[in-house]
Amino acid sequence: MKAVKDALNNVRYAPVSTPLGQLYVAYRGRTICRSMVAATDDAFERACVKRLGARPMRDARPPGEMAKQVVDHLTRRRRFQGG
Repeated sequence: MKAVKDALNNVRYAPVSTPLGQLYVAYRGRTICRSMVAATDDAFERACVKRLGARPMRDARPPGEMAKQVVDHLTRRRRFQGG
């Protein structure tokens, strides 16, 4: 049971530069679980705690091609299907 709880609490996040401005994206592995525009890292982290029940840890950038996929989705280049 602890392994399941640890996996659910292992939320990471990174900012992504988009045509809309900086978008914060939270993820577990390659699955996005929250995204939003926020004024600060702290504001995004608090929103994640409220919504997901876990404080995310910041990464310099999202894993793999996630940032490109998010931007492509927002600019209608392709439908987002995850990492």
